[in-house]
Amino acid sequence: MTLNAFERTFWKSLKEWKDETGGFVHRFNDSGYWVGRKRMSVPQPADFMLIHNGTPLMLELKSSRHEPSFPIGNIREHQLDSLIDFKCAGGIAGFLIARTSKTRGQTAYYVDVGDYQRNILTSPKKSTVKWDIIEANATSSLTRGAGRWPIEELVLDAICR
Repeated sequence: MTLNAFERTFWKSLKEWKDETGGFVHRFNDSGYWVGRKRMSVPQPADFMLIHNGTPLMLELKSSRHEPSFPIGNIREHQLDSLIDFKCAGGIAGFLIARTSKTRGQTAYYVDVGDYQRNILTSPKKSTVKWDIIEANATSSLTRGAGRWPIEELVLDAICR
């Protein structure tokens, strides 16, 4: 499966961060095959795994232009389960949810999987969640500057929360 624009720019920023810091980065590649006109794919636990100074961080990236809320159906059950399992095993895990708006540009919110599970999945409207709820539960709010995402800021915010 190809990366969307958010994942592509984030992946590029991750590779630069890795070169600068010596951190570890792994991108889980979607793999699949076609059966007639239907694509069958093997579920991956997340999009990326990073290790910074011995601390593992697993990220699942999501993006949406949907206003005024984020469609939580974009997050698959196996992705949520994988992040929960990773966190229970001692890692740090969460979602990086990008909001793209013509007036606001693109902002990505890091939401720890525990906060997502406790505070976002329990919001009153189950199919979507207002962006202000995501923002209120985000450990980090990132804006891409000069074509690059601030990976160091994300990593430190996630690890030191």
